[in-house]
Amino acid sequence: MGKGYWKSVVGNKKRFDRIGHQHLSNILWFKEVFNHSNETNDRAFRELSYELRTRYDGKRKKWKPLPIPNEISWIKEVCQIDENLSIIFKGKVIGTLKHISHLLN
Repeated sequence: MGKGYWKSVVGNKKRFDRIGHQHLSNILWFKEVFNHSNETNDRAFRELSYELRTRYDGKRKKWKPLPIPNEISWIKEVCQIDENLSIIFKGKVIGTLKHISHLLN
């Protein structure tokens, strides 16, 4: 696989093979939920998935979004949030907002 780079919303640039497990999982969830990305239609998603498989046995962690207001608003629009602050997408719990509950309205 090529060594792509991820540029975060705050402008940080990091090689795919240097992204930690939680961050890698968060990127994949973001791309899947908001961009409808998968390994067939998105080269970066395919490369990030490769990193997940080779470095973390393919185990994607639950989504723990950063406290970025726009991202949280988008999650609330596209996903369901239950009483436990679980993020539910297409009927499946994919993450949580508990770690940033103090920022939620």
